[in-house]
Amino acid sequence: MLILKSKFNAVKSWCTALIPRVKGAARRYLFSQALSLYAAFRYSANVHPHQLPAKVHSRRYFFKGMFFDFLLAGMIGDAWYGKSNHLTYMEQIARCIHDGDVVLDLGAHQGFFTMIYRLLVGAEGAVYAVEPFDHFTDVIRFNASLNKFSNVYVLNCGLDEEKSIHKITSISARSAEKAKNQFSNYVISLHLNDFSVLKPDFVKIDIEGFELDAFRHAEVFLECKPMFLLSIHPCFIEARKENYQEIFDCLQKHDYLFGKVDVKGNFTERTIPSLAHPVSFEVLAIPRSKIPKIKKEA
Repeated sequence: MLILKSKFNAVKSWCTALIPRVKGAARRYLFSQALSLYAAFRYSANVHPHQLPAKVHSRRYFFKGMFFDFLLAGMIGDAWYGKSNHLTYMEQIARCIHDGDVVLDLGAHQGFFTMIYRLLVGAEGAVYAVEPFDHFTDVIRFNASLNKFSNVYVLNCGLDEEKSIHKITSISARSAEKAKNQFSNYVISLHLNDFSVLKPDFVKIDIEGFELDAFRHAEVFLECKPMFLLSIHPCFIEARKENYQEIFDCLQKHDYLFGKVDVKGNFTERTIPSLAHPVSFEVLAIPRSKIPKIKKEA
């Protein structure tokens, strides 16, 4: 491991010096190789080196007349983002995001949606990607650099009902060999109110069952009136003897409506029971005053 770490640091320094001078396909290739080495080191070399090019590779995604390059790190990245079916769904979410907006991506994973948000806000906006696992924040930084997105800001921290430091562990549910895909690190957790200074226009929250903790005592943040894309995980919340309905009760007190936006930009209000699923489901929560801001089809 010490030898691998030494090689990793040496190649990292070499890549840092060389990559900014290289453009186009050669640049993407060097990034892929650098990330392959990174994956071998950070994932404890669970795959044989000759398998790494198949496990870590880049793809170009096209979205609304724009494109971004994205490095798929390991089996996790390939399983989640190897197909482009996410892009169809994001066509609807894009109706809620405008050029120059500030977007907060809480639970950014490898940064796939972070890159899409950056395309939508343009050079004048800003995207803050918050991810507790440091091996994923490194991947997000790789992807932001690959696309020369200077206004993507990556924060290695968690989200909780109070500031704290604790150990977190993640196991890839899509892996057949879960023990080999377990990642742990210590992380600082912040409260949602700590992000109110950013005055975000749009917030995505996907934090694997800690959604209720995030919204407790979040009145200061909710005064910013951002639009929310919420990923709710009832199976995790209810396992802790808690009720996810508290999230929506809190938002309703601040005059939020819940529903879906279609491809033409029409918002349809829905009841939570009609959207709910026992494992996980997604909801758009939009302040009543901001419904007119949803972009309509031209």
